[in-house]
Amino acid sequence: MLLLELKAKSFATRWHHGQVRKCTGDPYITHPAAVVDLVRSVPHSLGMLCAAWMHDTVEDTGASLDVILDIFGANVASMVEMMTDVSRPTDGNRAIRKRIDLEHTAKASPEAKTIKLADLIDNTRSIVARDPGFARVYLKEKQRLLEVLTEGDATLWTEAKRLVHKPSQPECQPGRSEKMSVDYTLVCHDHHEKVSICSDGLSGPMLQCDRSLAAFVITHRKCSLSVADEDNDWIVEAYLEWDATNWDAQLRYDR
Repeated sequence: MLLLELKAKSFATRWHHGQVRKCTGDPYITHPAAVVDLVRSVPHSLGMLCAAWMHDTVEDTGASLDVILDIFGANVASMVEMMTDVSRPTDGNRAIRKRIDLEHTAKASPEAKTIKLADLIDNTRSIVARDPGFARVYLKEKQRLLEVLTEGDATLWTEAKRLVHKPSQPECQPGRSEKMSVDYTLVCHDHHEKVSICSDGLSGPMLQCDRSLAAFVITHRKCSLSVADEDNDWIVEAYLEWDATNWDAQLRYDR
């Protein structure tokens, strides 16, 4: 590892100190490290490796592009900027913000798009394996993202396409049930209640709700709702269909 890359690794490690990955709880720096390994596996430059280490520092920490420019030069700073989301919460809902960020990414250089593909691959592997509920939304977004990343490395693009187009439901061995449960806050016509999206590993995710909420759903039969995670990082429009045979309700995302 050359000195400049060591400096980039140290920079990223320092700024991401104390942060953890949501899906795994691992130190956040494990994600940039995985992205670097993927970039290193295809044709790359030293600048790309440095940018890969620092690709989330401006977006997720207090690091600034000016500091990166001073230490690593214009080429590295430019790639980090290309991979940094430009939308703000005040721009609108998640769909609007993602469109703004997509338009920004579309203008990135082929080198930056190669790093973005590596980022997409590592995140997708983690989310699909550990957060199948969110994966249903995430994969749709990444399918659109792939459309503007065709100038990136072909090998990484092919792997990213394979991942984002495969079913988000975890694979299970025949006869084996792997249960999962994720807590969410459900918002429906100003009614808020904590619920769990569960899966037995064989069927689709089911919205487990208490009797009072189920009665509310019965009244509306089919109603639109929003689901947000505990950090309010994502909101997706969906609708709920009540199954009269039990107190469960099937969560279906708009296509």
